[in-house]
Amino acid sequence: MLIILFSTVLVSCSDDDKNNEDSIVADLKLSESKVKVEEEQTVKIDITSGSEHYKAESKKPKIAKAEIQDKQVIIKGLKEGKTKVTVTDTETEKTVEIRVKVISKYDAKVLVKAGTFTMGSPEDEADRDDDEVQHEVTLSKDFYISKYEVTNAQYAKFLNAKGNQEEEGVTWLAIDSEQIEKDGEVFKAKEGKENYPVMLVSWYGAKAYCEWVGGQLPTEAQWEYAARGGHKATTPPTLYAGSNIIDDVAWYDQNSEGATHIVGAKNANELGLHDMTGNVYEWCNDWYGAYPTDAVTDPVGADTGTYRVVRGGSWYGLAEYGRVANRGGNEPVSRALSVGFRVVFPK
Repeated sequence: MLIILFSTVLVSCSDDDKNNEDSIVADLKLSESKVKVEEEQTVKIDITSGSEHYKAESKKPKIAKAEIQDKQVIIKGLKEGKTKVTVTDTETEKTVEIRVKVISKYDAKVLVKAGTFTMGSPEDEADRDDDEVQHEVTLSKDFYISKYEVTNAQYAKFLNAKGNQEEEGVTWLAIDSEQIEKDGEVFKAKEGKENYPVMLVSWYGAKAYCEWVGGQLPTEAQWEYAARGGHKATTPPTLYAGSNIIDDVAWYDQNSEGATHIVGAKNANELGLHDMTGNVYEWCNDWYGAYPTDAVTDPVGADTGTYRVVRGGSWYGLAEYGRVANRGGNEPVSRALSVGFRVVFPK
């Protein structure tokens, strides 16, 4: 009798445990159902509910691969494109899908948080110019900025969508087979030059591209704040964008061998931005004009002018022109071998 009772209790407990276990296992849930990841980068998505036994599979493993580590889905971007990752709870067979977009590394953006900084250069800075009067600037809104200078491949896509239009008597881009060429009706970057910075582009051509991708040219203040490292800037700030040693971060006349180089080959600054010093000058939105002497918030430059601001130095320029504080200007119709641009996006 005792043996039968003991057996009955065992069976009863086993059934209860099974029922309890079924009730405990929650629906499979993730922290995100849609992600964007750069090529060669990784994102992690938390599994917030489920049995703790999972598997993950990418429908297009050549675009992104997926795996499970503990209670996270690890997705690595491999190639520009879109795919879906299916996550399965192997105990309940419940599944969820994650939509994954892998973007070109050259489309990457970096967040710059709002802040206050000193714009310009101290009077004792070597090679300082008179137009670099120090003044306090507050940028009241966060923004994103291109991690890299806009490339030939990116600009060729834009030209194929919009055409090489003319503004103020010049086409947006001066076609040069050394960087972008036209094959029939198709614009394309020269083989091997796809990821070099676009140049020979007018201010109007730079502005049009920025608007096409949903952004704008940076104001001169946004540019300098980002070049100095923004909210991550060192104290004191570095002379060049990310270093006091120009060869660490820039292509300029002493090391460029007379040409631009693939973007991102030199070290980044504190924000992770490449080529803010050197490679090509970068158009800003502002008219070139004198700085204010009082503190200002969200400045946009002079009301009118002859020249649009360019910043950052270039492959062609001396080291002194690569100083973060150095200022320059070109006529907006100018299409120079040493001038390109990057984009700012609202947050």
